[in-house]
Amino acid sequence: MTKFKTMSAIASLGLLMGAAAAPVAASQAQQPPAQAQPEIAPVSDAEVESYVQSVQAVGEIIEDVQPQLQQAQSEDQVSQLQASAQEAMVAAVVENGLTPERYNEINMAAQSDPALGQRISQVANQHMESTGQ
Repeated sequence: MTKFKTMSAIASLGLLMGAAAAPVAASQAQQPPAQAQPEIAPVSDAEVESYVQSVQAVGEIIEDVQPQLQQAQSEDQVSQLQASAQEAMVAAVVENGLTPERYNEINMAAQSDPALGQRISQVANQHMESTGQ
């Protein structure tokens, strides 16, 4: 469960930094800290499944690009690697049936809604058990 939560946090940061999710991040940054999170549409079981699969895929992309980023020889090379990884992360989310915006909504909601967080953790645990991780 801890590994999944770490991957989820990393994955959400990766998508929030990307151009496709920039409007979502910008609108959240403009909210005063004391303001409650906006309500989102209910998260279906299918979306929870897609979210878990997306987090796993994004986590793998991040793991793959980390060594390349550490060995990058220039800022330009780092930028190119980050852009390529961002495109791959967005594609992974879309391939799993979510938009980057919905992915980010679910991620933020899971942090403030214990019931949703529990649903996601249960599905993640089932995936880890079925894959032997």
